[in-house]
Amino acid sequence: MLRGSLADASSAASATAANTIARSIAGAGFPMFAAYMYDGIHIQWTNTLLGCVAALMVPIPVLFMKFGTRIRAKSRLA
Repeated sequence: MLRGSLADASSAASATAANTIARSIAGAGFPMFAAYMYDGIHIQWTNTLLGCVAALMVPIPVLFMKFGTRIRAKSRLA
């Protein structure tokens, strides 16, 4: 759903590229700290932490769907 909102922007190629770069940085960065995190707080707490972070991000797409029109209206580029 968020990808569709990005494509509606006036510069869809730039928005899609920014999304791809952010995903790639997250994918490349996770292995750098994952082993230390699993060793430090063990598998149960690490998985709980990652699950809580994911659960906290659940409302973000809903907020974009609800307030996306208002956010785009404030932009001079949209």
